[in-house]
Amino acid sequence: MPSSAACTRPSWSRTPVLDLTTPAQQVTVSEPYTPAELPDDTHAFTARATEIDRLRTALGAAGGPARGPAITVIDGPGGIGKSALTVHVAHAVAARFTDGVIYLNLHGSTPGLDPLTPAQALRHLLRSLGLDGTAIPADPGEAAARYRSLTAAGDLLVILDNARDVRQVRPLIPAGPGCRVLITSRNLLPTLDNADHLHLGAMDAADAAALLARLAGPDRVHAEPQAAERIVDLCGGFPLALRIVGARLAARPDWSLSDLEARLADATRRLDMLEYADLAVRASVAVSHHHLHEEPTGHDAAHLLPLLGLLGLPTHTPAATAALTGWPHHRAEAALERLQDARLLESAGPDRYRFHDLLGLYARERAQQDLQEEERTAAVRRTLHHYLSTLWMASTMLSDTALRSPIELPDNIFKDPAQAERWIHGERDNLLAVTRQALAGPDPATAIGLAIGLHWPFCYQGWHAQLADIHTQAIEVADRAGAWEEKAQLRSFLGWVYRDLDRYDAAIAELVTALGDWDRAGLPQRKVGALNNLGIVHTIVGRLDEALGYLESALELTDNVGRPGAAATIRNNRVHVYYRQGRFDEAIAEARRLVELVPQGGPLAEAGIAHGSLGDVYRYAGRPQEAMESYTTAVRLLHESGNRLKEAVSRWCLGTTLHDLGRHSEARQQWEQSRPPAARRPPPHATGGHRHPGPGRTGDTPAHQEHAVTGAAPWWAQLRPKAEGVMPLITA
Repeated sequence: MPSSAACTRPSWSRTPVLDLTTPAQQVTVSEPYTPAELPDDTHAFTARATEIDRLRTALGAAGGPARGPAITVIDGPGGIGKSALTVHVAHAVAARFTDGVIYLNLHGSTPGLDPLTPAQALRHLLRSLGLDGTAIPADPGEAAARYRSLTAAGDLLVILDNARDVRQVRPLIPAGPGCRVLITSRNLLPTLDNADHLHLGAMDAADAAALLARLAGPDRVHAEPQAAERIVDLCGGFPLALRIVGARLAARPDWSLSDLEARLADATRRLDMLEYADLAVRASVAVSHHHLHEEPTGHDAAHLLPLLGLLGLPTHTPAATAALTGWPHHRAEAALERLQDARLLESAGPDRYRFHDLLGLYARERAQQDLQEEERTAAVRRTLHHYLSTLWMASTMLSDTALRSPIELPDNIFKDPAQAERWIHGERDNLLAVTRQALAGPDPATAIGLAIGLHWPFCYQGWHAQLADIHTQAIEVADRAGAWEEKAQLRSFLGWVYRDLDRYDAAIAELVTALGDWDRAGLPQRKVGALNNLGIVHTIVGRLDEALGYLESALELTDNVGRPGAAATIRNNRVHVYYRQGRFDEAIAEARRLVELVPQGGPLAEAGIAHGSLGDVYRYAGRPQEAMESYTTAVRLLHESGNRLKEAVSRWCLGTTLHDLGRHSEARQQWEQSRPPAARRPPPHATGGHRHPGPGRTGDTPAHQEHAVTGAAPWWAQLRPKAEGVMPLITA
């Protein structure tokens, strides 16, 4: 056996004869041997400056006898550029490793090849260190021990590319503190001891555009910048996809970037276009999916992937996934986590996951190829009904609506309006996506139920723009289905939405049509909502006599059907007509009665709106102190209710009143707090002598006042009609 000293130095370059256990195992290395196994660097390598700096720092860090070699794991989805980055950095630092560089592709995710076993990998590593033939122990444990002995005193860089899992790489870690190890893997490898981790994501748009220019030629990219930008977007920042695009363009110099962009824009063909020669996005993703099928703990995740492809959701949650699969919540969550570990999903926040666009296309393909039609239909239906029931539970928690749910609801999962509001915020984009999917699907009742259910929670938050297209499509679906009641309700809602988008002529047209729709549905008493909204729109545009006529007609209907809540809403709106007509005494008396009529412990939003209307009357009547007190109460009640839109309006009006009282600093604070958090900014310094024009004069809208004092804001450009103080009905 060799002496202990012989086992502690890099034997592959300094020991001419290895004294092995039997003569048959003796091998002679006639010349010093320094491995230099790096593949060629990629000539088009672009960007990743931060990651390069981090890896170079890691490769320069000193190891230690207790810690062993410095190890860095670079993880990320297939095609993200892990190998290219690693090889690029290794070329830059290779000269500093006096005992050489070993590169080994472990084929953990290579299409068409099985991953190397640890024994196969060790044979490669030992051959790289100068051993050959029978000098390499057949037993994997002995081979690993020999590898550790040979590397114990080495100054060596070992690159383990494309690793499958920790079990594959753990025996391949060299022993010497002078060694450095770079590992690339689609998996995190979190249980690998003493390893630092670099998570590699998609390239940003600028870096991806620079890579495309290097691959396709800067002249072609500069000639068609918009097409280039679109190609970068369709490739999702994946270097593999951009390499394929570059190869296609190089092979077809007659193609313009616009030609290729048009082909990539077809989602059904995109993965076909992202395949050229031996490069393919689809095949790269399929390897990870296949591995899940092979693993006992990956079966659920493998089955879930195509199921997720059935949905057009921006993000996926455990609750919705449990509905999609019919599994318990914990099982659905575990499958989502496993897909994230396999880099087939990305994190989109706590308990929320998303596909990269290209992986989503793969999942959609697998859904059509792997799942029977009955399974696809049932899974989508379960998911739509999950969103339908949860949306209506949130809606009933947020509003005192008289609308009836289209399905029987379970016990409400929300303990208070604040929790319901958080759910609406978190699921906003998913709700829009699932409603659009339902509207294009075969179940009109579910689609219409989702569209109607969206209205109040979205209006509650001031998200009117998103509803116009939804309601328009839903009206067409209801018409085809002969759902006349639902069509009339949606038409009334669309008029409401157009009103809040400043499209007053369109609002009036839809609301007048809704009156006829209610007659056709045989429900003339349900015209109340449309009449009330017609009164609101005519109030906003200054047609006060017509507004009063519509409101009086609505009140007459509510008296006939016994709707005291609706009557209070309409009377609140009549207050705003009165003071605009200069009938201040009548307006104040009516507003005070409405405040007193709100039941103790009743809906906070209803009470807050009543106090806000009283504040409006006082402000227009030139009684700012009383207006301030009413607005202060309104802000508190509306904040507690979660009605962010009306709270914002009342805060703005409170700020206006405080400014009129000379309390400029407090006014600016209220104005700033009336804006959404993302839009807030420190207000400019007060301009001491500026005064707002009085009620009824030019510039007396909140939008004009803010422009005069704090600069124009898109938020208040959208809120101007809603700041008039009038109040719609959720239903008639």
